[in-house]
Amino acid sequence: MSDSTPESTRETLSEGVAEVRQKLREDIARLKGRRSSFTLRRMIECPECAGNGRTPCSACQGTGKAKLVMGEQETECSACSGTGSFTCVECGGRRLVPNAGRKKVLLVLWLGGIAWALVLLRLYMMERDILPGLRASGGGQMMQTQQAPSHAAPTGAGEQRPTTQPGYRAPNGGMMQPGGGGGMMRPEGAGGMMQPQGGGMMQPGYGR
Repeated sequence: MSDSTPESTRETLSEGVAEVRQKLREDIARLKGRRSSFTLRRMIECPECAGNGRTPCSACQGTGKAKLVMGEQETECSACSGTGSFTCVECGGRRLVPNAGRKKVLLVLWLGGIAWALVLLRLYMMERDILPGLRASGGGQMMQTQQAPSHAAPTGAGEQRPTTQPGYRAPNGGMMQPGGGGGMMRPEGAGGMMQPQGGGMMQPGYGR
């Protein structure tokens, strides 16, 4: 029993790989550029017998009987043996014939045919994904989009409005009191009062 060394095992594997590569090259060379053609012919109803498979006898007009010349006696038609019809010569009784307008198709076989089929399938799937309203790789689920509602600018935009409510303490330490035009604002720590006048001007009043 011979002992197998790593070097011999490596050489055996190398020889096997080389043999497989050579076989693959031969197969590619044999299949590359191979062409085969075939004819596609659609089967249609036979126009000669109208799809019946039999044609009427022309001697007895399909009756199967022939009349004698000297009398009214009828005998069996000798042409069709009394059947009144013949097997259609065009279709051979099969009722169908190949379409005369046949198309010739040239089929090219090569090694990368399967790869091209996968590429075309992938392109078809990508075309389905990018259709409007379809989610990519979402299994054909519909994705609805809604437009955000437009917010109209409020009336009087830009006008300054008081941020404090009547009866609350103002930021400057004063007290805001309701009263419309007759209201007054008394700041804390100040001895004077601000009183509105009819002209819209504010005059200080000195405390006593």
